[in-house]
Amino acid sequence: MADPSLRGANVLAVQWEEAMDALRDIRTQVFIEEQNVPVQDEWDALDNVSWHYLARDELGVPAGCVRVTPEGQVTRLAVLKNHRRRGIAKDLMERAIKDASERRFDELFLHAQLPVIGFYEAFGFSVKGPVFSDAGILHRAMTLALNARPSSLPRAPTSVLIRDPNLIVEEISSELFRSTWERISGDAVVGADQGQGQNHIEYFSATAGQEVIGLAALINSQWIEHFLTRAQHHPSVVLTLIDALKSKAARYRSSSLSIRKGLLPKKMLAELGFASKGRYFQVLLPRLEDTRSGALIEDIDIEQAELGTTNKRYPFRTFAQCRTLTDHLTSQSLRRIRIWSPQLDHDLYSRLDLVQYCSKLARKNAHTRIEILIHHSDSLVQKGHHLLELSRRLPSRIKIKRADEEERQGRQELLLVDDRGLLTRPTDEHYQGWANFNDIAASRRLHKLFDRAWRTASEDTRLRVLNL
Repeated sequence: MADPSLRGANVLAVQWEEAMDALRDIRTQVFIEEQNVPVQDEWDALDNVSWHYLARDELGVPAGCVRVTPEGQVTRLAVLKNHRRRGIAKDLMERAIKDASERRFDELFLHAQLPVIGFYEAFGFSVKGPVFSDAGILHRAMTLALNARPSSLPRAPTSVLIRDPNLIVEEISSELFRSTWERISGDAVVGADQGQGQNHIEYFSATAGQEVIGLAALINSQWIEHFLTRAQHHPSVVLTLIDALKSKAARYRSSSLSIRKGLLPKKMLAELGFASKGRYFQVLLPRLEDTRSGALIEDIDIEQAELGTTNKRYPFRTFAQCRTLTDHLTSQSLRRIRIWSPQLDHDLYSRLDLVQYCSKLARKNAHTRIEILIHHSDSLVQKGHHLLELSRRLPSRIKIKRADEEERQGRQELLLVDDRGLLTRPTDEHYQGWANFNDIAASRRLHKLFDRAWRTASEDTRLRVLNL
């Protein structure tokens, strides 16, 4: 086992009762807050009977954890964001495997998220069975035969393309994506502007150490239009990025993932499961199940939903679903629309359809109002925004204020329509949340929250002045 002190971590075997607070805090931050795993799926009765391991940094601060169940499943491996890339996950796995071997386990198994399969393969785990969904995230089962585990080098992966366990895939900003693309390729990337037209674009980088060696852009949760690697289609980089994009697309409930022809060799795409479909190569993704009910999650049907009448909660998991619900709510407003969005989400709110609904309401009569709370105005001023321009034309009907720091409740996104309709997202990083067209109790509570913040909010003079 590697010396944890060389990477600033100390791995200890702990009892659930004595370390419960630290373990729960780590798993809450990583799984529930970062990955949006439902709370009811995270905590189970196995915690009381499993072996737990806690990693602490050089100051003794909890940094990561993992557990091994009595059945031999390695699960709940988590490292806090500001402690990653220091080998802590490797230390936790090595300790868990070592102790399991000493306890005479014949085999360990786990369910690996697609982007990190290579990490587990480095310990000798082998992929078993098809891709499946757990808490809305794509996984594959993996096993490790302890009595057949090599003493030094790990077994080679069984995949046709070889994964590199040292590669890390992260989401990055459009600016970083563009500058890195130009640095790697020597050319400007064309058509990768965030919010271009009606598109929602997410950007990803694959890094080894501190070096970015791969880039990809995912459009509307299902199309790959930009893909670049430092090495000429380096197999491990391609595999790692494609796995990450598959997982992201499936998380947004997309039924397939497509990549434009010419970005990758046909043979490589065939090995990855893609088939030719017109101008694209496409791979079908497994249909995901709601882990609470076991029912398949279909596209939402809101054609009959009426503001002030339909009392039903509509959960959404994709940008397209969020956009549809937003438009259907705002288009039915009779009196007021309230938006609380830290950055006034450009993709969601700077669309001509949405602006037309707001303009129609604002011009309806002297009593209609649109109120918008933001946290920062820099991006609105620098990049422009259709709602900002509308507020400048109708300043008495549409007001934008900057929330006081004490009222900034994380990065929650909130849309309130009249006194009964609402749409809420726990964080602006993901298009996941729920909406209701007739929830009086929830609307009343959220309007009170908005009222309190609106009273202490301040006007930003930069938003009133046109940049001519």
